[in-house]
Amino acid sequence: MMSKNEVSLKFAQFQNLFFKKPVLTGLSFWFSSSVILLFPTCFILVPSGTTQRNAKGERDTAQDDVNQQQNRYNGIIADRTESEQRIRDLDCAKAGYQAFNQGAANFQNSLSNTNLTAMNLIQSFGQSSFDADSSKTDTNTQQLSWVTHTTAIVNKVLIRTPHHHYYNQVTNILNVYKNILNGGGYKLPILNCGFYSRALEFYAPQTYLVSESPHTTSGTMTSGKVSINFRRDYGSRVPVKYQLDDLVVNPNIIVARDVTQDMATIDLGNQLTRFLAMGVAAFNMVGTNYTAVQEGIRNRLPVLEDMALVANTTLQAKSKVLASKEGIFAGADSQYSNDLSLWLSLLFVVPAVIGVCALIFAAKYPRTPAVLAQDPSDIEMHSAGSENSSRRDSDDSTTSTSLTA
Repeated sequence: MMSKNEVSLKFAQFQNLFFKKPVLTGLSFWFSSSVILLFPTCFILVPSGTTQRNAKGERDTAQDDVNQQQNRYNGIIADRTESEQRIRDLDCAKAGYQAFNQGAANFQNSLSNTNLTAMNLIQSFGQSSFDADSSKTDTNTQQLSWVTHTTAIVNKVLIRTPHHHYYNQVTNILNVYKNILNGGGYKLPILNCGFYSRALEFYAPQTYLVSESPHTTSGTMTSGKVSINFRRDYGSRVPVKYQLDDLVVNPNIIVARDVTQDMATIDLGNQLTRFLAMGVAAFNMVGTNYTAVQEGIRNRLPVLEDMALVANTTLQAKSKVLASKEGIFAGADSQYSNDLSLWLSLLFVVPAVIGVCALIFAAKYPRTPAVLAQDPSDIEMHSAGSENSSRRDSDDSTTSTSLTA
């Protein structure tokens, strides 16, 4: 069994070892408490985070289902709305298509007069006349510069000086206009019946760029002038259109450029007449079936109503599921946020407080006398020496007393 001195020695050694370096003591307490708190933090946060992620996934899946069902429902409603509009438009078309067709036929018949010249024919389509062929040159001049550099050494420093050399860049564009047509166009009164409208239109002619030649360059920058030359050729085209229900045909009729104006007039008249005949034929093919088409759409409405009712019921059910999933996610997210806030605060704050307290305590704790920090054998030897010294002092005192007597 350890003696009292030995116990005191052991405790003193522990004290001196533990409190000898206060910073190390504080760090040790901080690290140990951090490791201890890490386990409950992970034990709480990992399941809580998993629950939150699963709830979010289920919420997102429910939201996707609602969005898809909403789009399906909206599509059915749009289809139903369009069907109702088509029924109304067919009432309009049935009342007016025959008059429109007759107007187109009358216009076509008016062009069959053999006394019409080629120019009279295109004038009937609203195309009045040709401009005389012409050309003109557009010139654009720009002052540009190019740079050279000279170098010189001044006071052992290399100086590089730029020199700007100016020159004129002249761009010459030769614009050539051939068989350019003028006019205001012509159109039949439009049958405006929404989905079942009809139209026949010959628009005013347009001047357009037919081609552009490659650019040629002459002159040099050093001579002070660079010329860029190229040519642009322009011609005419007549936009035309006929509309029959959902079908719209709108090509451009090109006025020939590589022939004389008389030949271009004949060719243009033939193209316009062919397009008119194509439109009239298309108009006459459609219209008698409008009643059957309308009945088919009307019979489809009850089916769309039933589909809309089923889709709406499904949408409401999915919306309820979404509301439930959102509630679950809100609770899980709130719980995870609270757990995160609490346990991360504990994980970072508590070990720091413990470490600081341990540091302060270790710095202020009184040291044990050095003698207690020695080896037990040193203590025994020190004790024995003290006893011998005391005995010698006693003997000397006795001897001195005897001699005195």
